[in-house]
Amino acid sequence: MSYGIIIMTDSYRLNKVKLTRQQAFCIAIAFSIGVVLNFSLNLPHAYWISMTIALMFCYTGRGSIIRRSKSRILGTFLGLFFAFLFINTFMYSDYRWAYLLPFIWFLAWCFYCITNNYTIYVVLITMFIPLCFTISSSNSYVFLLNNTLAIRFIFTLIGVSIALLCEFTIYKKADLSFRYFKREIRNYFSNVGDVLNLCNKSFIHGVALDKKFAGEIKKQMNKIVSLESLYLDMAYEYYDWVDNKPQELAVKKLFISIEEINFRLRKIICILGHEDFDEAVCTKENFLEIVNIITYKYKHIGYYFYGRVDDATEVIDSLIKIKNSRLASTYLYCKEMYILSKVFDDYSSFIYKTFNETELKPVESVLN
Repeated sequence: MSYGIIIMTDSYRLNKVKLTRQQAFCIAIAFSIGVVLNFSLNLPHAYWISMTIALMFCYTGRGSIIRRSKSRILGTFLGLFFAFLFINTFMYSDYRWAYLLPFIWFLAWCFYCITNNYTIYVVLITMFIPLCFTISSSNSYVFLLNNTLAIRFIFTLIGVSIALLCEFTIYKKADLSFRYFKREIRNYFSNVGDVLNLCNKSFIHGVALDKKFAGEIKKQMNKIVSLESLYLDMAYEYYDWVDNKPQELAVKKLFISIEEINFRLRKIICILGHEDFDEAVCTKENFLEIVNIITYKYKHIGYYFYGRVDDATEVIDSLIKIKNSRLASTYLYCKEMYILSKVFDDYSSFIYKTFNETELKPVESVLN
């Protein structure tokens, strides 16, 4: 099976550098405003403004910035309040309360690792600064309520406001979460292709799975978490999403496909190691050629978004029909690969029919 060399005119690939430069310009303007305010106000804690702006832009995607801005405001308030309460209530009466801080930090950090809640993370970081300064400084007046709570909280509000204002006014389309969502879709399917490649080698050649396979499974889980997080971020952007019915249907179709793909991969992993490959129906070379096409599809899903098709699903379906034993490992493996190929074809065909606005071009016409 041969294909012509093609290249996608994908807006993400073509505009990646341009959008990245636009977002960098937006961040530079926002941070410059924070630095100017820091030196202009000439107040002890004015650096909190530029620090907040920098932390706001540590995460890509406008939806993430909006979602985390709420957590940063709430976390800063709670962190400063708890620090002030601990310093002026417990440590003021008995300095030995400071000996409990490592244990308190250990429990709080474990709780954050379990919940992965960004608000808790901000609370921990915000509490850490005044507590450390209190332990190392003898000037307790520095940590009066106005300095530890009111002023720093106001500066946090100013920093968050500057970051959001720049994000929504300077190149407002440069950092939309859907841009990163498209990238993670490709990364997820490419990772599935890597997992399938390792499974195929293990099943056909009898190679035992190693730590590399475990690493690929872990990467796959991380990609799913990333897609879910970006999906939540898109709901905060209110830009070309709420009223975009095809896009909403495409995302629902994606997560349905991911659920089916993960289920089939688990079944394939269970099949490995039970029996050797049965060459009575198909030689190893022919079978490897078929499953390699399916692996290729997953690793290059972008081509199929733009109309590329193949007959891998039909070919492997023909192998299933001529199998004698429906309980043999080879038959079961072929069946799962057939379903994986069919799920892929259904999803890529749905995307192509829904967003068929760009035609494929020969590579020469793009490069020349």
